[in-house]
Amino acid sequence: MKIRLLFLMSMFLGITSFSQDFELYRTISGDPMDSEKLGYQVGIEVTVPLEYDEKTPSKYPVIFIFDKQNERSYNYIRTTIDYLTSNDQMPASVVVGVTSGEGMSRYNETQLSTSDSTAYGEKNEAFIFEELLPHIRSNFQGGEHLTLIGHSRYGYFTSLLLTRNPERLGAVISMSPFMEQKNVSLFDELQQMTNTVKLDQPVYYRFDIGEDYPDDYMKVDSLIVEDKLTSPYFDIRGKLFPAAGHTVTPGLFIGEALYDIFEFWADRQAVYLDNAVKEFSQIEGLLSEIEDHYGSALPFSLGVLNGKGWFFYGEGEYEKAIQAWEIMLAQYPNFSDGYFNIATAKHEMGLDIQTELAQFKESLKTSTFYSEEEKEGYLKELEELDW
Repeated sequence: MKIRLLFLMSMFLGITSFSQDFELYRTISGDPMDSEKLGYQVGIEVTVPLEYDEKTPSKYPVIFIFDKQNERSYNYIRTTIDYLTSNDQMPASVVVGVTSGEGMSRYNETQLSTSDSTAYGEKNEAFIFEELLPHIRSNFQGGEHLTLIGHSRYGYFTSLLLTRNPERLGAVISMSPFMEQKNVSLFDELQQMTNTVKLDQPVYYRFDIGEDYPDDYMKVDSLIVEDKLTSPYFDIRGKLFPAAGHTVTPGLFIGEALYDIFEFWADRQAVYLDNAVKEFSQIEGLLSEIEDHYGSALPFSLGVLNGKGWFFYGEGEYEKAIQAWEIMLAQYPNFSDGYFNIATAKHEMGLDIQTELAQFKESLKTSTFYSEEEKEGYLKELEELDW
């Protein structure tokens, strides 16, 4: 019975006590950041996967969500990311909320000086790519893949950043953007980008518009239909919600957009999880396909790697179960359950398990994946086993 309990705890990744805001994420920093480019502090909040551990070399795709001060939209987007991650539909990511300036500052941050001589969108662009992104990569294990998410003025600005920095981006999700400002036409910018820019991998652009700017949507959609935004280097799609209010479009669109962007990743790891795949040599090929497609390594999810081990365990193929969990621990070394899982398989084979149990206890001491209550519960169950 005790073994059965630990089995179930492992199957669900020990997340049941993390019922605060997220299933698979936790917020670790809310410290503002001094920006030399902008000349003032910018509020940022960093949310990371549960398996995040500064002591490991793991890297995670990065997502910037602008307008953090809009709590309803911001929290909904983060919850959607958590939901898709916990269902293995997108990779665990480092999620960064960026607070916009108050009053005219938000306007100035998202407007180029060519449109308004008092604006400083160029400085904000430099802050995002030359200060904020290096900061996240250096201090929070951010990887190469970057997604920008913006609404309204930041919908326009993130779209503009795409046309100016396509080689730095993996995806842009723009909600309720307007497409024209003085001396700047995104219709022209998008066409020039898709007709001239060549990249090593495709960049995703997803946008949606409600009742606020339907004419802008129809114009971009006509460019897509007429193949004027067709390119092997850009994947561009939009969606119109004719009766949706301006503040509703993020909630209507964010899940679909994230799914579209990471559908290829989810499909490749689903191939690995398939019961028919029993040779581990295939995993390298699948991960290479993902890296080629996105331009950077995006590892399989912890749930899928753990689930593969339990599949083999259920089939009585204990050696393969052990190999699957070793692959998992190489990517997620602070998921202490992996050591106990291996011990469970070796126990079924009649092998000595003391090394694995010692590794389990040692890993559990420093792992940030579990709450203190979970750690105590695991150790108590372990003491009661007659191994």
